[in-house]
Order: sequence, then C-alpha cells, then structure tokens
Amino acid sequence: GAVTTHGGCYELAVSFLPLDMGSTVGSIEAGAEACQRRCARQLGCRHFSFMQTMGIASGVCHVHDLFAIPQLGSVGYVSGPYRCWNAIADTSAIVDKGHKTFVHSDMACMEWGAAYSPTLPGKVSVISPVDGDDEHAVLQCQKSCQAIQDCAHFVYSSPSRLCGLAGRGAAKATGL
Repeated sequence: GAVTTHGGCYELAVSFLPLDMGSTVGSIEAGAEACQRRCARQLGCRHFSFMQTMGIASGVCHVHDLFAIPQLGSVGYVSGPYRCWNAIADTSAIVDKGHKTFVHSDMACMEWGAAYSPTLPGKVSVISPVDGDDEHAVLQCQKSCQAIQDCAHFVYSSPSRLCGLAGRGAAKATGL
C-alpha cells in the first residue's frame, strides 16, 4: 500500500488523474494543508494532489472530482481527501473506497476505472444536468439498472453523463 503521513490522511507518491477537475487549473499553494483547504472550498472536489517545488516552500496544487483515478508511484506528490476522515462530522453514511475516496454508502459497490460491454440494446442514455450533480447522476444510473431485470452492471461516464446498462455476460475492461 501507499505510505501515509499527516495522521494517516495523506498518501505519499500518489497523485490522481485527470490532473485537474473541470475548469480548474493547478495553483501555487504554501503546502499540502493549503492544497487540501483549496479542495474543501471547491465545489465537487474530492481529492487533491500536491507537488512540492524543490528548494522553495510552496508547490503546485491540483484538485480532483469523484471520478479521478489514483496513480501510484507519483514521485514527489502528496495526495489526500477534501477533508480527513477524523474531521468529518458524521461518517455513518459514508465509506472509504480506497485512497481516501469517501463516498456515500449507496456507492460502496461501485468500481472506478472499469466498464462493462456490450450494453443491453437501447440501454444507453444521457442523464440531464438538471437531474443533479455527477454523484446524483451515478445513483440515478444505478437505479436504472436495478429497475431492469436483465441488467447486471451499469457504466457512468463523466463528463458526458452517459449511462450504459450491461447484462450478466458483459466483459469487464479496467484501467480506463
């Protein structure tokens, strides 16, 4: 596993991809704690990746959404969640999916970076932005699968908001 620091909250040599979420760009911050504070203020941010600049006190901070994938072996990086587990007031309805990816317990069975194909005929749809943020859209996609007898897997793609439903015989692809 990854080496942790900051009371087990941060991971050393781990970053997340894509490197910046949505319309954000890297920023210069005083340290990993400042980068984490930036993430906590950014709507939709779930992780940060901070790279210390050699020879000076500051570094580059990147913020990531729910769909970012951890990259092990990212030498020089420190990463962590928007808030450390022990600083979250109520953890009764959330779980850690690994690498400090804290999600609602309804998302505990989900896999990041995986897809199933082929999709069931006619079972690909776009979830409208008026139906909520990406987290709500994922849960809506999951409910669509639960409502169809032949559905065994669902695949949600961000930022396209595509929801695809797949049957029991679908093949799993990882590393996406």
